[in-house]
Amino acid sequence: MKNFILPFLFCASLFVFGQGMPATPGGTLSEYNLHTISADLKMNKFNEINTRKDEYFDTDFRNASISGYKEKEKLRYNAFLDDFEYIRDGYLYKMNRMSNQIIVFDNTKIFKLVNFIENDKLTSRYLQVLSSPEDKIVLYKKYAIDYTDGLGASGLNASNKKNYFKQDKLMLGFDDKLFNIPSSVKKIGNLIGKDVESIVKSNNLNVKKESDLIKLVEIINK
Repeated sequence: MKNFILPFLFCASLFVFGQGMPATPGGTLSEYNLHTISADLKMNKFNEINTRKDEYFDTDFRNASISGYKEKEKLRYNAFLDDFEYIRDGYLYKMNRMSNQIIVFDNTKIFKLVNFIENDKLTSRYLQVLSSPEDKIVLYKKYAIDYTDGLGASGLNASNKKNYFKQDKLMLGFDDKLFNIPSSVKKIGNLIGKDVESIVKSNNLNVKKESDLIKLVEIINK
């Protein structure tokens, strides 16, 4: 991955001459498709003190393997912006987003850039993969951070402070759509068109537990 990050001016000059190069992530610079490099990848000089910690579930950079690249990179996930970030030459960068991109951390956490339909519109988001990403039905965990402005009694902004709130929730992905986990076993069965009740009963599963939901999805996909 190190090979495809360039200072802005060098990148801009090479782009003019490299438009016909084949896309071979993990190869040398001359083999990489420069169409995928955009100047706004480089954000700002990195300073841990200036990190907006409210935008992260975890502010640490951790070793990860990225699909299509030979070398590992230290990454962290900005749940507020839904971007993976890394440091290069003292600057903070956001990683290029590529369809179905998979990121595997050394601590075994797996994330995937998932394309799905939401409110009749095609969208994409990084989701933690809790079951096999290749199965028809996949169990995901969605991390999201949003905020509200600090408003006074009059409804006017009393300060510049933003009130952040974090949410992580389990979701089922299939047929190119994402669904919140239904509140009951019967509703889960109705959603996916399977006899989930008998599976839960025979395997003594509790669908309120993440570990048991993972087992349920594994059994359903067999």
